Amino acid sequence: MNPEHTKELPKAKMLERSRKNTNQAARAAKISATQIRKLGKISDDAYMRIMGSTESGVSIGKDLGVDQSLVSAYRNGKRGRFRMANPFAGLLR
Repeated sequence: MNPEHTKELPKAKMLERSRKNTNQAARAAKISATQIRKLGKISDDAYMRIMGSTESGVSIGKDLGVDQSLVSAYRNGKRGRFRMANPFAGLLR
């Protein structure tokens, strides 16, 4: 490397330059969409489909537009425990 072509840059200045060159609105929208896909809430109809279906979590996730891990979380009872109208519905599976 030619020393004439390089210059020392403090970390704060380097971060400032990188922030200036990124589109913050687009980045925030992309992060938000990912969070909704992975952690979003689903409708009651979608919940009933997940719980009553024998399809794979990947195929249901693609149909509903959510991540497979969210489908798995509902099926394993890590999410959606309070959606059952009957308190004994879990025993009937």
